[in-house]
Amino acid sequence: KDITPEFERDFSRFLREHANCRLPGIGKHMKHLKRVMAIAKEQKLHHNESFRGFRAYKSTKSNKIYLTKEEMERLESLDLSSQPSVEAELDRFLLAYYFVQRFSDVTQLKRENIFIRDGQSFLQYKSVKTGQEAILPTSQKALDILEKYNYRMDFSTNQQANRELKKICALAGINEVVTEGERTLPKSQLVTTHTARRSAATNLYLQGASLTRIIHGRA
Repeated sequence: KDITPEFERDFSRFLREHANCRLPGIGKHMKHLKRVMAIAKEQKLHHNESFRGFRAYKSTKSNKIYLTKEEMERLESLDLSSQPSVEAELDRFLLAYYFVQRFSDVTQLKRENIFIRDGQSFLQYKSVKTGQEAILPTSQKALDILEKYNYRMDFSTNQQANRELKKICALAGINEVVTEGERTLPKSQLVTTHTARRSAATNLYLQGASLTRIIHGRA
């Protein structure tokens, strides 16, 4: 009886404001909720019909920004040594780019995630979001960053990182005005922690890597 149009409204607002969900994510949660309610009704556990009118959120075509190979090189060459905390945010962003990782995964990295086979270093980890295991070769640049921070990359929150990354990208001159969704802003102001993973995947694909290898993280 609690699953009402008012619940739908409040739940949608919660997902937007507190769970960082956009329309596709909200639609996925609502789809699961409606399915559970339908199964329960078939089993005569309730007589509530309100859920049938819940809105079907349709996914729109994505135009999420990514950083080009040249823009990533600008970030790599940026000297922030006079601002250690800001430099740390940049280094973690670069590490997520090198490993094609989500923020939740890069903050969980430990020394034991790295192993050596036939003289080549590899990263092995399980995705926090999907539970999927991935193995990929590591570059010396990535290993240097891990050593620099003693394999501790959990020094700030996602929200704090997002604020600093916008400043960092502005300092690197990544300020071309672009449109993402309904927003038109300097590109630096649209960068988030997830931009690292999206940029890495896009640039790898543009260089000829297969989607399967990119998505599943297999060396």
